[in-house]
Amino acid sequence: MTMNSLEEQVAAIDAKLRTWSLPAHVLRDVERGEAALRAHEAEKTKLMREREELAAAMKQQLSDSEYQRRRKTREQEEAETAAAQAALQAAVERYLDAHDDIVRLQRMAAEANARALAEMGEVGRLAAGLGSGRRPDSCSVIDLEKALSLLNLASLKAGLPPTYRNRFGVLEFASAIDARYPPGHDWAEAEKVRMARHVLPLAQG
Repeated sequence: MTMNSLEEQVAAIDAKLRTWSLPAHVLRDVERGEAALRAHEAEKTKLMREREELAAAMKQQLSDSEYQRRRKTREQEEAETAAAQAALQAAVERYLDAHDDIVRLQRMAAEANARALAEMGEVGRLAAGLGSGRRPDSCSVIDLEKALSLLNLASLKAGLPPTYRNRFGVLEFASAIDARYPPGHDWAEAEKVRMARHVLPLAQG
């Protein structure tokens, strides 16, 4: 048997191992079995704890009514604690969802800002070639950079609760934050109209 055939056999086994998994119906059976085992252990733990509490109550010579009263109080406290813990878990998950959205959308926005500036540079170059040889003022990358910075801040400000007013952490929102995009306007549509009016005629002859 050649070395190549041995290597091929190893590669074939590696490929099979990478995709090796239990069939879906077996996985479901395993999950159900594990859930049943957890429930069984939880019930066993509950019974053992109840026995210990009963033994302690007997040692303290408590009456049944007093034992039941204390047990009811404890169970109520435990239920309240469990509810608070579940609420905390849910709140953490909602927070993490929101934080994930922030990180993902900010990265998308940063990448889109860079693309928009690069493409505006190309728009200006092409417009200059089709026009007078001078970049139109409407194709200024510097003006776009300022407009995008205002747009980013205005978008953030618009989405914040009114209690934040003109400050969000270390960010301060200037009064002229909506310079190109006044409140109440569809900013994306406004930019399409601006391009259609000042630049696209050069592309249409």
